[in-house]
Amino acid sequence: MDSEEWKCKHEFAVKIYYGWNIIYGVAHGTDCDHHNVLHLTLQRDAFDCAILWFLQWLPATLQAPIRYFCPGYFLPPNVILKKLKPEWDEEFDREKTMYKRLRPLQGRVIPMYHGEARCDRTRAIILEEIGGVPPYGLRPPFLLPPDEYRRRLEVAYQALCGFGVMTGDDQLGNTLILDDKVVFVDLENLFEVEDYKDLDGWVRSTIKHLVDRYKVFLQSGNSPRGRH
Repeated sequence: MDSEEWKCKHEFAVKIYYGWNIIYGVAHGTDCDHHNVLHLTLQRDAFDCAILWFLQWLPATLQAPIRYFCPGYFLPPNVILKKLKPEWDEEFDREKTMYKRLRPLQGRVIPMYHGEARCDRTRAIILEEIGGVPPYGLRPPFLLPPDEYRRRLEVAYQALCGFGVMTGDDQLGNTLILDDKVVFVDLENLFEVEDYKDLDGWVRSTIKHLVDRYKVFLQSGNSPRGRH
């Protein structure tokens, strides 16, 4: 078992540089297919807790400069840390750009974007830990009918296309089922749409592809075989 495979199955300590903050936490992999994506639980000592208590009493105007220089104090206890993959600088920068462009959709159709940090001497982005599961992670009695999955995809794509962007890596694992909606993750594969003329057909084709893959998952006895 190599180190990356070990990390996806075990918890380990990490140190993150985020603004002027040095953040310590306990991490574990989201799954063994995405070694660069980690669930992170922050570890805060008594000094951190005292600062957090003090900050809650400050007016927003005084919190703003502190948030700018020391954003780590404003992070929730659990986040997602997505590290830059080797030689994927372009995709990493595209994902940052897309999160900023789609800011009004954060927390609804895409996770909240907290900012860029450094971990293990490489760049990383800190994202909201939204929970949810990919469609192939659903199990009885919580399986969605295909038509319901299609409906949720239509709502999500309508919001996404309203900002002139489209998905480019249409895998089941890039959508998460959360409450009564679909949330897009892995925004490094989004791209700007230059010609809107065929966008509706493009969206319908993409949704059909995802629903068909979901049906394969259902027909396979709920195994991950239909995940891609």
